[in-house]
Amino acid sequence: MKRTSIAKLLCASLLMILTSCDDSVTSKPAATELVGLWKCKKLPDGFLKSAGSPAFVECLIQFNLDGTFVAKSMPERDPHRLADSAGKWDILDPSMTPSGKWSVEIDGTFLRFARRGGKLLLKQSIDVLAGYRAEYERERAE
Repeated sequence: MKRTSIAKLLCASLLMILTSCDDSVTSKPAATELVGLWKCKKLPDGFLKSAGSPAFVECLIQFNLDGTFVAKSMPERDPHRLADSAGKWDILDPSMTPSGKWSVEIDGTFLRFARRGGKLLLKQSIDVLAGYRAEYERERAE
Protein backbone atom coordinates (compact mmCIF):
# COMPACT_ATOMS: atom_id res chain seq x y z
CA MET A 1 0.00 0.00 0.00
CA LYS A 2 1.35 3.46 -0.87
CA ARG A 3 2.21 5.96 1.83
CA THR A 4 -0.37 8.45 0.56
CA SER A 5 -3.12 5.80 0.82
CA ILE A 6 -2.09 4.94 4.36
CA ALA A 7 -1.91 8.63 5.31
CA LYS A 8 -5.39 9.25 3.86
CA LEU A 9 -6.78 6.26 5.74
CA LEU A 10 -5.24 7.41 9.02
CA CYS A 11 -6.55 10.96 8.53
CA ALA A 12 -10.05 9.67 7.76
CA SER A 13 -9.97 7.44 10.86
CA LEU A 14 -8.81 10.30 13.08
CA LEU A 15 -11.50 12.61 11.70
CA MET A 16 -14.18 9.98 12.36
CA ILE A 17 -12.99 9.53 15.96
CA LEU A 18 -12.88 13.27 16.63
CA THR A 19 -16.32 13.95 15.19
CA SER A 20 -17.89 11.19 17.30
CA CYS A 21 -16.52 12.61 20.57
CA ASP A 22 -18.78 14.61 22.83
CA ASP A 23 -17.83 18.04 24.10
CA SER A 24 -18.51 19.01 27.69
CA VAL A 25 -21.13 21.64 28.33
CA THR A 26 -19.27 24.18 30.44
CA SER A 27 -22.01 26.77 30.94
CA LYS A 28 -25.71 26.56 31.66
CA PRO A 29 -27.69 25.79 28.49
CA ALA A 30 -30.50 28.22 27.75
CA ALA A 31 -34.04 26.93 28.32
CA THR A 32 -34.73 27.68 24.65
CA GLU A 33 -32.10 25.08 23.69
CA LEU A 34 -34.03 22.46 25.64
CA VAL A 35 -37.63 23.32 24.75
CA GLY A 36 -39.07 21.06 22.08
CA LEU A 37 -39.49 17.38 21.25
CA TRP A 38 -36.57 15.07 22.04
CA LYS A 39 -36.28 11.53 20.72
CA CYS A 40 -34.11 8.69 21.99
CA LYS A 41 -31.88 7.43 19.19
CA LYS A 42 -32.14 3.78 20.29
CA LEU A 43 -32.55 2.07 23.61
CA PRO A 44 -30.03 -0.71 24.35
CA ASP A 45 -31.19 -4.15 23.20
CA GLY A 46 -30.26 -5.74 26.53
CA PHE A 47 -32.36 -3.21 28.42
CA LEU A 48 -35.36 -3.73 26.15
CA LYS A 49 -35.08 -7.50 26.55
CA SER A 50 -34.88 -7.33 30.36
CA ALA A 51 -37.82 -4.88 30.38
CA GLY A 52 -39.85 -7.33 28.28
CA SER A 53 -40.31 -4.75 25.54
CA PRO A 54 -40.30 -5.10 21.76
CA ALA A 55 -37.04 -4.56 19.84
CA PHE A 56 -38.05 -1.01 18.89
CA VAL A 57 -39.65 1.49 21.24
CA GLU A 58 -40.19 5.17 20.53
CA CYS A 59 -39.01 7.09 23.59
CA LEU A 60 -39.95 10.78 23.50
CA ILE A 61 -39.70 13.78 25.83
CA GLN A 62 -41.53 17.05 25.20
CA PHE A 63 -39.98 19.97 27.13
CA ASN A 64 -42.22 23.03 27.38
CA LEU A 65 -41.14 26.63 27.99
CA ASP A 66 -43.39 26.83 31.08
CA GLY A 67 -41.06 24.32 32.81
CA THR A 68 -43.23 21.25 32.28
CA PHE A 69 -42.51 18.04 30.40
CA VAL A 70 -44.32 14.97 29.10
CA ALA A 71 -42.33 11.75 28.57
CA LYS A 72 -43.39 8.63 26.70
CA SER A 73 -41.68 5.25 27.26
CA MET A 74 -38.83 6.56 29.42
CA PRO A 75 -36.41 3.83 30.52
CA GLU A 76 -36.26 3.21 34.26
CA ARG A 77 -33.59 1.25 36.08
CA ASP A 78 -35.21 -0.61 38.94
CA PRO A 79 -36.93 -2.68 37.77
CA HIS A 80 -36.03 -2.32 34.09
CA ARG A 81 -39.18 -0.95 32.52
CA LEU A 82 -40.56 1.79 30.32
CA ALA A 83 -42.85 4.39 31.86
CA ASP A 84 -44.78 7.47 30.85
CA SER A 85 -44.53 10.51 33.10
CA ALA A 86 -45.22 14.23 33.26
CA GLY A 87 -44.23 17.03 35.58
CA LYS A 88 -41.72 19.83 35.99
CA TRP A 89 -38.18 19.99 34.62
CA ASP A 90 -35.23 21.95 35.96
CA ILE A 91 -31.71 22.59 34.67
CA LEU A 92 -29.23 21.80 37.44
CA ASP A 93 -25.64 22.94 37.77
CA PRO A 94 -22.89 20.32 38.09
CA SER A 95 -22.67 20.60 41.90
CA MET A 96 -26.26 19.30 42.17
CA THR A 97 -26.03 16.29 39.84
CA PRO A 98 -24.74 12.72 40.23
CA SER A 99 -22.56 13.07 37.10
CA GLY A 100 -21.05 16.41 38.07
CA LYS A 101 -22.22 17.80 34.69
CA TRP A 102 -24.91 20.26 33.61
CA SER A 103 -28.13 18.23 33.57
CA VAL A 104 -31.87 18.49 33.33
CA GLU A 105 -33.89 16.69 36.01
CA ILE A 106 -37.26 15.19 35.19
CA ASP A 107 -39.21 13.09 37.64
CA GLY A 108 -36.05 12.17 39.61
CA THR A 109 -34.10 11.23 36.46
CA PHE A 110 -31.01 13.20 35.43
CA LEU A 111 -30.26 13.69 31.74
CA ARG A 112 -26.74 15.03 31.18
CA PHE A 113 -26.11 17.72 28.59
CA ALA A 114 -23.40 17.12 25.97
CA ARG A 115 -22.53 18.62 22.60
CA ARG A 116 -21.47 16.83 19.46
CA GLY A 117 -20.47 18.97 16.52
CA GLY A 118 -22.07 21.96 18.26
CA LYS A 119 -25.41 20.13 18.57
CA LEU A 120 -26.91 19.75 22.05
CA LEU A 121 -27.62 16.16 23.20
CA LEU A 122 -29.12 14.63 26.32
CA LYS A 123 -27.57 11.48 27.77
CA GLN A 124 -29.20 9.19 30.32
CA SER A 125 -27.40 6.54 32.35
CA ILE A 126 -30.10 3.90 32.73
CA ASP A 127 -28.10 1.18 34.49
CA VAL A 128 -24.40 1.93 34.92
CA LEU A 129 -23.46 -1.61 36.03
CA ALA A 130 -25.13 -3.16 32.98
CA GLY A 131 -23.75 -0.42 30.70
CA TYR A 132 -27.21 0.74 29.59
CA ARG A 133 -27.33 4.32 28.33
CA ALA A 134 -29.69 6.35 26.19
CA GLU A 135 -28.98 9.36 24.00
CA TYR A 136 -31.58 11.90 22.96
CA GLU A 137 -31.56 14.40 20.11
CA ARG A 138 -33.95 17.28 19.63
CA GLU A 139 -36.33 16.45 16.79
CA ARG A 140 -38.18 19.72 16.83
CA ALA A 141 -37.69 23.07 18.54
CA GLU A 142 -40.78 24.80 19.92
